[in-house]
Amino acid sequence: MAINATGRAGLEPLTKLDVRRAMMMAIDHDALFPLAAGPFKNIARPQSMCWRLQAGCDYSIPLPKYDPEGAKKLLAQAGYPNGFDLVVSTFTNEGIRNVAEAVMGQWRKIGIRGTLEPMTLGAYRKKQAEGKLHVFAGGWPGGGMPDITGTIGFLYNVQPQTDYHNDDELKKLAVEVDQVMDPDKRKALGRRIFDIGLERGYFMPTTPGPAIVVHSDELKVRAGTLRGQGVDVWNMNWK
Repeated sequence: MAINATGRAGLEPLTKLDVRRAMMMAIDHDALFPLAAGPFKNIARPQSMCWRLQAGCDYSIPLPKYDPEGAKKLLAQAGYPNGFDLVVSTFTNEGIRNVAEAVMGQWRKIGIRGTLEPMTLGAYRKKQAEGKLHVFAGGWPGGGMPDITGTIGFLYNVQPQTDYHNDDELKKLAVEVDQVMDPDKRKALGRRIFDIGLERGYFMPTTPGPAIVVHSDELKVRAGTLRGQGVDVWNMNWK
């Protein structure tokens, strides 16, 4: 989930940190999980916008605890005791759209009234470039990459037309992390980047996007790979 904190979309509430924090606190990840994972309860849940098995990934701030009452207080503190209206843009993919709809239902409990806007990738890119997105709920395959560079380049080190945060410190760190070769220093920079993205209410993972493989019980599939598909053919063998 990406919240447009820049003000370009003309929705003032989203420029306020308390509002963005309230939106994150109002999300019940446990309720969303079955929409993505179905009955498979042993699927790992994302805790940040990267996985620690990726080079450069680290984080120290936990996802906001589900607290709708606390979220209501933050909204009132920010000057919106009765909430506000927004548009949640998403893809036409059924699984992603279902999660977006569920998030809107959870926000409605604290007074934030969302209108769902499913769109194709091309339409999303156009609206993003025009700065008109309020909130974007989509799928991000960056967890299938061996390094954080793809995620950093797309979400944090951005051009004005694709900017969700307008945060100079974050942009500076995002450039710096790609200029450092030392793994420990790079991980420390990555930790700061992903922590900022969450603590300032710009980006937050909502559910995993598991790769589902249907196979015969005579086949053994070893999961776990740095690919978006989730498995490699050389990790499959007959029992």
